[in-house]
Amino acid sequence: EVSLDVGENQTFTAVYTPKDKNFCAIDVAICVNVNKAAASINNVEESYTYTYSGGAYSLDDITASHTETALQFAYVLNGETVAEIKGAGEYSVTITLAATPHYKGATATTKVIEQAENAWSQTPSISKTSWIYDTEAGVASATAAFGEVITEYKLQTESTYSAEKPENAGSYHVRFRVVETPDYEGLT
Repeated sequence: EVSLDVGENQTFTAVYTPKDKNFCAIDVAICVNVNKAAASINNVEESYTYTYSGGAYSLDDITASHTETALQFAYVLNGETVAEIKGAGEYSVTITLAATPHYKGATATTKVIEQAENAWSQTPSISKTSWIYDTEAGVASATAAFGEVITEYKLQTESTYSAEKPENAGSYHVRFRVVETPDYEGLT
């Protein structure tokens, strides 16, 4: 029994010894080429769609057809190489399985992440909607699933909002908003 590794022009000798003494034994030199086995990257979808959740994404379900080397992942977002898939956007992912002494290399590409839907996790409110000048003012509060909430005020007769809390008497409108980013939708 002979075991051959990957390589070309490997020779071994096959020996035939007949049971019948009327025949001669023979030795035959055999030359064999043993090629690398094909490798594959498994469980790769053409694209993945995830809703952004604030954390990094993992492609743990993608596997290699052998264990001689590990899968390597390269991520590109907006033409820039990034270390991981973290944040919404469209990522191009190249998965590489390097060639080894026994297996050919393989590559695959995939990935899409979309912008997250945003929502109020604490409904915008003011602790009191009416107060007398020079007393404790109502406190505005709101929380969004993603992003910093900006609270802005304007006099009812004006058109421009400001982040400054009103100090003078009057009727005011309050606006709560989250600025839209590539990772999540804005809110108003």
